[in-house]
Amino acid sequence: MRTHVTFHHCDKPVVEDVEAYWEKKLPRIEHLLQHYAPDAVELRLTVWHHHQRIGYQARAVLHLPSGTLVADETAKDLHAALDAAMDTLVQNLKKHEEHIRRDDVYRRHRGRRADVSAAGPILQRDLEQGRHDAFFQLMRPALRTLRRYAQREIRLLELEGLLAERDWSVSELMDALISLAWQRFSQRPKDVAMDVWLMDLLHELLADWTAQRAEQRAEDMVIPPASEGEEIEPVSYNEQLRLEELVPQSQPLPSWNALSASQQHEKLLQWLSKLPSRPRQAFLLHVLEDYQPSEIAVILRRSEDDIRKYIEQARQHLIHCLQLEGYVQITQGGNAAGSTGS
Repeated sequence: MRTHVTFHHCDKPVVEDVEAYWEKKLPRIEHLLQHYAPDAVELRLTVWHHHQRIGYQARAVLHLPSGTLVADETAKDLHAALDAAMDTLVQNLKKHEEHIRRDDVYRRHRGRRADVSAAGPILQRDLEQGRHDAFFQLMRPALRTLRRYAQREIRLLELEGLLAERDWSVSELMDALISLAWQRFSQRPKDVAMDVWLMDLLHELLADWTAQRAEQRAEDMVIPPASEGEEIEPVSYNEQLRLEELVPQSQPLPSWNALSASQQHEKLLQWLSKLPSRPRQAFLLHVLEDYQPSEIAVILRRSEDDIRKYIEQARQHLIHCLQLEGYVQITQGGNAAGSTGS
């Protein structure tokens, strides 16, 4: 397990005390993490000393492949703050592991909702106290699922010709998203889940980017090449789209199975890129990101009925493309791949 400790307004004796005391407490959580690869787990502790307030604040953030857990505790006594942070982190880890053992869907999708929701009150506190860096540090791991979605969506927008290849980096988009979240966090709708709100902001930024690109084309502007020595981050899109996830009722024929995984992925990506943006986004948010139509309606700012039509339109488009090229058979009742109920 990789560990990091950061201090704010702490003098040297406090730093030395924390480092020694925290080191003694680590075995308590290490034995719960034995089934994870050591380099796949990171524990970050941040300690603040509030001289004229309530003492010490200890924030422990545990990054796991299956999610991010947060404990944020405050006490007048330094050791009491560290003890409380470790107690809370251990409790949260045990609950997290129980969810994973009980529910495979949680492991694949719902972990992101628990991560972001749990971080909400702490992010609000960072905002109120003007702790910009702490807000960014906590927000970044919560965006892992959104980053994967953004990589896929940028690649599809490139295939559509709405974005030029390598004009935009995913890191640039994520930084813009966190900055926008910082600006609007206090105004976010309280009845909308945090991850839904963030996905809405992501789509707003993507719409702005494509609009800027359209203006550039209309004005016949040419984006200048990067200056010598300047690195342009590629999208690094390495996800493998799979037929069984997108159209689970399909029965692949030998012609489909003869294709390599990368060839299958490219065909699915190309077919998806032929869809209008809204049906494609609604479909992928539903089948790959596990959002329900009621949530997608908030993200895409359309009615729930429209979202259901979009999902079905995209599904039928993929089925048509697969059947047209003789790649699949569709099982009985194959006009609907799973429920789109809320």
